[in-house]
Amino acid sequence: MENKIKLSVIVPVYNTEEFLGSCLDSLYLQKYKNIEYILVDDGSTDGSLELCKKYAEKDNRFVVLSKENGGPSSARNLAISKARGEYLTFVDSDDFVSVDAYEKIAEYINLHKNPDVLVFGANLVPEYAPQYLWDKVNTRDIVYNNFTPDVLFNEVGARPFLWLQVVKKEIITENKIKMDESINLGEDQLFQIEFFPFAKNIVFVSDKFYNYRWTRDNSLMKKYGDNLTKKLKAHVGLIDKVFKTIYTEKYNDELKKEILVWSVFFMWGDLKDLLESDQSKIAGELVNVWNKYDYTKYYQQMNVWGQLRFDQIVLMGIADRDKRIEEFEKENQKLQEEVAKLKENCNYKKILKAHNKQKSLVNKFVLSLKTSGLKETLKKVKNKLKRKKKRS
Repeated sequence: MENKIKLSVIVPVYNTEEFLGSCLDSLYLQKYKNIEYILVDDGSTDGSLELCKKYAEKDNRFVVLSKENGGPSSARNLAISKARGEYLTFVDSDDFVSVDAYEKIAEYINLHKNPDVLVFGANLVPEYAPQYLWDKVNTRDIVYNNFTPDVLFNEVGARPFLWLQVVKKEIITENKIKMDESINLGEDQLFQIEFFPFAKNIVFVSDKFYNYRWTRDNSLMKKYGDNLTKKLKAHVGLIDKVFKTIYTEKYNDELKKEILVWSVFFMWGDLKDLLESDQSKIAGELVNVWNKYDYTKYYQQMNVWGQLRFDQIVLMGIADRDKRIEEFEKENQKLQEEVAKLKENCNYKKILKAHNKQKSLVNKFVLSLKTSGLKETLKKVKNKLKRKKKRS
C-alpha cells in the first residue's frame, strides 16, 4: 500500500468530539483505497483521541498521531512530515466530505495528467450562510497552465480555505514551505500565498466535495468574528508575515505588487467601520508594516483606486488627527492675519506694483531669449536703457 498512496488527507483534531464522528464517518465510507487519513490529536481534553483510535482499529487507512496542544498549524506540519501520499489535502475535524469525494478527486487528477494543484468547491452547513461565504466556495471550471496572481486574488477557491485544495506534496517539501505556527488566524492564506506561485498546472472544478460547518461556536472564525478590533489586529500580524515571506528574491515583482493591493483591500472594508481611536491605532500599525518593506515601487504600479485607499489608510493612521488638524487651522489663521496686516500697510500697493513690474520685465526677457536669441535680446535691453536715460 505504501507505494500506491495517492492522497494524504490531513485532519487536525482538538476537542471536537461532538462533530468528529460525522467527520470520520465521511472518510470511512469513501470507496477510494489509495489514500491515508492522518488524524493529529492536538492535545484534546475530551474524547476525541479515543474516537480517532477506534476508527484506526477498524480501517488501516487511518493513522493517528498525538501531540501536545500547539494549534492547527503545528498539527498540520507534523502530518505533512509523516505523509506518504503524492498529494496533500485537508479536512477540519468539525466538517465532512461527500460520499465519493476522493474517488472523483482522483479521477480529476488522472484526467488532467497530475496537476500541481486541484481546487474544488464546498457546501455550507447550514445553508443560510452570509453571501460573502458562498462567494468564497462557489468555484468554477477553469485550468491555468501557468501561475499568475489572478489565480490567488481573483479566482474563487484559492483563498482563504485550505480544505478546498489538493496540492502535490513535492511543491511543499522541495520549496521548504511550512505552516506558520505563530499565528492562528489567516494561517491558511499565508500557506496558500506561499505555495501557489510554485504551481505550474492548476485546475479548478465546480464540484462541491466539502461541507463546511460555519456556525460552530468554538471555532476560531467565530471567536475573532465577534470582535472586529481583535480580528484586525490579527490581520495586521498576518500581513506582516506575508510581506516578510513574499518580499524576498523567491517571488517576482508582479506578485509583490498584488500583495500590496491585497493588504489594502483586505483591511479597508473593516477598518473604516472601527471607532476612530481603534482605527487610528490599527491603521498606524499597518502603515508601520508597509514602511518596513520597500513598498513604494509597487505603490506606483497600483491603479488610482488602490492608491486612494492606501492614502486613506495612511491618513487614518496619523496619531491625534483632530488635534493636528486643529493646529494646522490655527497656523493657517495666523498666516491670514499677517497677510491682512501687510495689505493695510500704505506701501503695500507700491511694493506690489514694483514687484509685478519686475516680474513682467523678467518674463519679457525670457520670451525674447526664446524667440530672438541672446544677441538680439541684449541689443533690445541696451536700446531700452538708452531711451530711459534720455527721458531722465
